[in-house]
Amino acid sequence: MKKLFVVLAVFMIFVLSACTPTEEKSFTFGDTFVLCDFEITIGESITWAKTDITTYEHHLNDYIKLPLKIKNTTAKPLMFEYISMKYYGTKGYMLVPVTRLTFEDAKDFYTEVPPNEVVETYWYMEYDGDGEYVIEFAFNRDTYKVKLNITK
Repeated sequence: MKKLFVVLAVFMIFVLSACTPTEEKSFTFGDTFVLCDFEITIGESITWAKTDITTYEHHLNDYIKLPLKIKNTTAKPLMFEYISMKYYGTKGYMLVPVTRLTFEDAKDFYTEVPPNEVVETYWYMEYDGDGEYVIEFAFNRDTYKVKLNITK
């Protein structure tokens, strides 16, 4: 019984420490940070966009277009999962994720990143006023926040 407990304890430590750090980290424009096997660089400036899909209920709204680079730091292909990200607007409410259905150069829920290569992409967020926007990554027990002060 004691051996089983030790094996389970070692296994839990290994699983829970798969990504580091364990404390919350904050980043902003131009920053690069490591998230598990990915190196993520946030663009230094944004542009603005509108969707021309008139059947989309928010088609008249402005969107923030943020450039992003995702580097796979391993020797094997990996999938970067956007579904683990949450977007918050200036009022603190979670924003609806934007996919390729809205903008052709937006990514869907997964992006394959080849070994030791960089994929350049864009994140789109609906503009809900001037102020701080937050993109939150939650992997394992780690939380990473990208805080962007945006004014139009």
